[in-house]
Amino acid sequence: MVELMLNRPFLGPISPPTSTPQSTSLEKTTKKSPPRSLPSVSVCVPAHEESFIERLALCLEHILASDYPKLEIIVVNELLMLDPSKELKQFAGKGVRFVHPDVEPTDSHNDLLREASGHLVCFVDVDTHIEPTTIGQLVDRFMNESAVA
Repeated sequence: MVELMLNRPFLGPISPPTSTPQSTSLEKTTKKSPPRSLPSVSVCVPAHEESFIERLALCLEHILASDYPKLEIIVVNELLMLDPSKELKQFAGKGVRFVHPDVEPTDSHNDLLREASGHLVCFVDVDTHIEPTTIGQLVDRFMNESAVA
């Protein structure tokens, strides 16, 4: 499941994202300088104990392959306490920020919202694999006033 919501006011015109051919590879491509008119997006992944580390790793690879230029990726860090291996720690070097939960695992969405700095917040479940264009398409729809209720 993917959810998108407003986090901070965004005042500015929206320029349509540059369309790029979809790649089947999960390798991150070099991004051009982001247009100033695009809102920043915090992608938040609540990862609970019952989640498998492999699923989280695959989810993060898909998010990192996004062609949206203004991303912040945050994961509630309940799993690193269970898996001190390099499998998840490698993502910190790729720009993923892991945070420790403040209270209970059921409060992970609130923990992520407190940490998010983007204009928009996108929650992605650990078992969701997004396409490279998904976040840009969500932002386009969200910023189109007629599409938002």
